[in-house]
Amino acid sequence: MALPGTCAARRWSTQLSVQAPETREDAGVFGFKRRRVCKKTCLEPPYPAAKEYRTALTGSEVPHKAYTTPTRITRDQSPCEVAALEALSARDFSYTAILNALSQTNIPQSSHRKNVIPKGESAVQGMALGLYAYGPKVGFSCSARQAPCLTRLLASFIQHTRPGFPFTSIQVNKNYAARPHVDRNNLGTSLIVGLGEYEGGSLWVHDDTGNVEAVLDEDVFSCHYYKSGNTYRGVELQVWNNIQEFDGNRLHFTRPFNGERFSLVFFTCDRYGDAPDEARIAMSQAGFAFSWEDPKLGMLLQEKLDTKRQAREELIIQRREQWRREREAMGRCFARTWNRGWGGACPHWRAPEGGDFCMGHAKGTWRTHGRIDGEVPELKQEEMRKWQKILLARGELPPNPLPHGALMLVELPENLEAALRFPEDLGEVVEYMK
Repeated sequence: MALPGTCAARRWSTQLSVQAPETREDAGVFGFKRRRVCKKTCLEPPYPAAKEYRTALTGSEVPHKAYTTPTRITRDQSPCEVAALEALSARDFSYTAILNALSQTNIPQSSHRKNVIPKGESAVQGMALGLYAYGPKVGFSCSARQAPCLTRLLASFIQHTRPGFPFTSIQVNKNYAARPHVDRNNLGTSLIVGLGEYEGGSLWVHDDTGNVEAVLDEDVFSCHYYKSGNTYRGVELQVWNNIQEFDGNRLHFTRPFNGERFSLVFFTCDRYGDAPDEARIAMSQAGFAFSWEDPKLGMLLQEKLDTKRQAREELIIQRREQWRREREAMGRCFARTWNRGWGGACPHWRAPEGGDFCMGHAKGTWRTHGRIDGEVPELKQEEMRKWQKILLARGELPPNPLPHGALMLVELPENLEAALRFPEDLGEVVEYMK
């Protein structure tokens, strides 16, 4: 084993010469590089949990090329990292220390979170520290790798103030009031705290027992379906220098505010089970004390999936019923169809942009057989007469009862004509179609 004070890169090269990975896959997973060049000296912090986890995965103590938190200030560190490292060294997890580090952080503009961006804007200032899930990808965020001291400070802040609260991710927001939305990737409850010099900026959260009403101006769907135009009851949480717990799977938004406002949201990503080993190691080294095999989280995840599936089924039923009511209000298509030569009404509903016809007949195809409240074109009428004779000669009788829009052009046997039931008079076609 190498000495504790030597550079990690030198320890890698030393141990690789003795015990290299057996396969190329092992080398790729654990990040071994034979041409690693040491340019700086650094101290590796003693993280026994990460070391034990790494040893359990590899079967040896070969170090993993992963994220590490610096333990002393260097010249290339940003002011944010310097402030965070000083707070960590002093074990200062106060709101003042957190705000001091955040104020010196260069929080990037992000356009990915479409559901929170206020209307009229194209991007907001925000970044995710820790585990992220975007599309099919799940991993350890680049922002956390670029700001290791800040990540560890914020993780330690919650572990100090709310010990035992599980979280895999930290969302850092700056100077924007999120519009009504639902956090689709959150599992269980979340923690939020607001920092800075500002007025207003409370958090409204949907709660049927609350006494603060809010009118929604757009549809929002996740585990619950929130319909545009409806009024919902909720509660307002004052988050300034105050940690509040809320359910991110419920509708929530930020009230307008004046001043500089930071907000931190600590939550568990519902796709934590898909996190690769590399991300789990990096999170352990970053200071996230997360239990990957917690049975309570598994139960919460199953409950969320069941609720989401039920909400989706209910939404499908509601939309089908709404579609049916809209079509019934418009009525059926007025085009006549061939119907094996007997004629009949088109069974489809009229389209909003099709006038008296469905989309299939609105383009002019209704002229082939005409309208059910009008005459059949002469040439098509002769063709229908010919086929009706052929069908009767074969012993095939017309449908009984005759469908609306049918046209009898041949003489029928007396017994059959008496037994046939004809549709209502064409003069009442509008009432019939409705």
